[in-house]
Amino acid sequence: MVEAESWDEAISIAESGSLPLPDESSYISDSFRIDEEMVEYEKEKESTSLQTFLKKRITKPQTL
Repeated sequence: MVEAESWDEAISIAESGSLPLPDESSYISDSFRIDEEMVEYEKEKESTSLQTFLKKRITKPQTL
């Protein structure tokens, strides 16, 4: 898990190697990779959620 403000920042942090990895007994050096398919899936899910939210805001009148 990586905390970041954007997907690009999260990928950059993960690729930088600055995060702690599992102990040596369960991790083969330089064997990690970014799951690009999962990143694209999550980006699409966020985009769809945002589009749905905006459609609701635009179609419903705002009251104060």
